Amino acid sequence: ISVTAFLGSTVRSERAQYFAVIFGNSFVWLLGLVGLIIGGRGLIRAESNVLKSENSLKEAQKVARLGNWDLDIKTNKLTWSDEVYSIFGLNPQEFVSTFEIFMKIVHPSDRKFVKKSIDKALKDKPYSIDYRIVMPNKKVKIIHEEVEVFRDKHGKLKRMIGTVNDITERKKAERDRETLLHDIGERYKELNGLYSISEIIDEPNITIDQILQKTVEVIPPSWQYPEITCGKIIVNDKEYKTSNYKETKWCQSSDIIAKGKKVGHIFACYLKEMPESFEGPFLKEERNLIDAMAEELSRMIESKEYEAKIKQMAYHDLLTKLPNRKLLRDRLSQAMAFADRNKTMVAILYLDLDGFKKVNDTYGHRIGDLLLIDTAEKLTGLVRKYDTVARIGGDEFVITLDNISNREDITKVARKTLVEIFKKTMVDGIEIKISASIGISLHPTDGREIDLLLNKADKALYKAKKKLNCYVFYENMEKVT
Repeated sequence: ISVTAFLGSTVRSERAQYFAVIFGNSFVWLLGLVGLIIGGRGLIRAESNVLKSENSLKEAQKVARLGNWDLDIKTNKLTWSDEVYSIFGLNPQEFVSTFEIFMKIVHPSDRKFVKKSIDKALKDKPYSIDYRIVMPNKKVKIIHEEVEVFRDKHGKLKRMIGTVNDITERKKAERDRETLLHDIGERYKELNGLYSISEIIDEPNITIDQILQKTVEVIPPSWQYPEITCGKIIVNDKEYKTSNYKETKWCQSSDIIAKGKKVGHIFACYLKEMPESFEGPFLKEERNLIDAMAEELSRMIESKEYEAKIKQMAYHDLLTKLPNRKLLRDRLSQAMAFADRNKTMVAILYLDLDGFKKVNDTYGHRIGDLLLIDTAEKLTGLVRKYDTVARIGGDEFVITLDNISNREDITKVARKTLVEIFKKTMVDGIEIKISASIGISLHPTDGREIDLLLNKADKALYKAKKKLNCYVFYENMEKVT
């Protein structure tokens, strides 16, 4: 049963309707509070008891931050309750309640809206609205107002009764909750973006290039407006972009730093202008996120470079940077499989420097090391990109020639190698002249196992060392060239 019907059936008075409008169905609890203050059921039984409860009503209104007003249409007299004055921050001894004073209190941006609502009420259209007021101390409050209209027995508009409720704190709590939920959502997007990058980095056998290209695709869905967000990453002057990337003035970026050195940047850009907050077009969380992404990429690059260095050390000679014996075997295995499929040969040239020990004894190991580095550069320059030059110890090198169709090609490389090594070399200002000896074995002619082929090439080298500055094929060791 509604409060209006309940009070109307009990006391049949306009004052009962008055209270019903003020408090409405949503304030039944308030009447209960009043009833407790004045003796409970006495309020409902008689209008006289309601009149006696006015002081209690004032207290109840104060607790609920709820005031009421009454406008007599005929006399244009507007009456405010004490709580309305309190909510508006006005002294009832200094201000007379008038429509003009009320409109001055209403926030300038809301006046048109409030005036329009009142005009509708005068046409018998009750309203329920929220608007802002500006108090004398310039403090802004948010007000919820509900209005009912009453007509006389002839149908003419007689009164307007309204309630004024200060909902500033409630609205603030709602905004705080919305902000919290938004922050949680943005934090989730941030963590999800970082988690996605971590998953990419942890993929097995993935390269830095692949990581950076996949990471740039994570940028748009991690931002506030993914449909108009694009991204770009630059590392060591190489660019990785989203397919929709375009340079705009609405970009944010962060440096990618590895081992204390700036190696690149990460960018997130909006493709069109967005409404700017006081912090700028990007949320604080988004600025934090791009910094976090940059840090994650920085750690990844450092880690991958370290892994590459470890791998380099495991598969390459530390002095000359050439492949070592382990990598040589791997390359030989691949070359032999390719040769078998294509009915071609693989040549293994086992090379040893003649007189290297004398260089070490005469000039010291530093000059000897520099000579080995110089020799490695010469040998690398003599072969094709897909051939292999390896250092397998001391002054011993192995050259593999892949996909060979005839022996003449092997002979040409062997001769060019002997000529190049025999040339005088300046090492740290010292002129050094040495030569080399080469033993050669062939796959599949001399065997199909790596150890066997290396062993036969070594035996051919032993034969060549007896004469020096020459090459010997294992299959024809009697012939020294």
